[in-house]
Amino acid sequence: MAKQWSLTNGGIIYKDKLCMILGSEIETAEVNENGKTGSAHNLCYFPYLKDIKAFSKEMSKYINNITLSSQRASISAYKLISIVEKHNGVLIPAHAFTPYKSFYGNCTDRLEKIFKEKYADIPAIELRIKF
Repeated sequence: MAKQWSLTNGGIIYKDKLCMILGSEIETAEVNENGKTGSAHNLCYFPYLKDIKAFSKEMSKYINNITLSSQRASISAYKLISIVEKHNGVLIPAHAFTPYKSFYGNCTDRLEKIFKEKYADIPAIELRIKF
């Protein structure tokens, strides 16, 4: 069995050549200012195995089956970003402009309306571009 090593600044080196960044994609339930509901996907990345394990344990309160590959949580992205940050992670809105399961696709016209004062904590958004 190959050894795994945690890197000082986060990530895991596998077989001396592959750096893995630990993460999870979580679908949140959103309600916009007009009362319309929608869903959005969020990428949550963590530096260390202990962080993502603690995140998963906490998220099991909001997810029916934590072992599935695609997760729908019964919380908003506003609550999710607080949980992610509590466990040393960062949240990135996933495929932010696609028509389904995205913030701009079916939830809001501004991320600031969803994340409020935590809007400044979002380092990036993921774009889904076809070439």
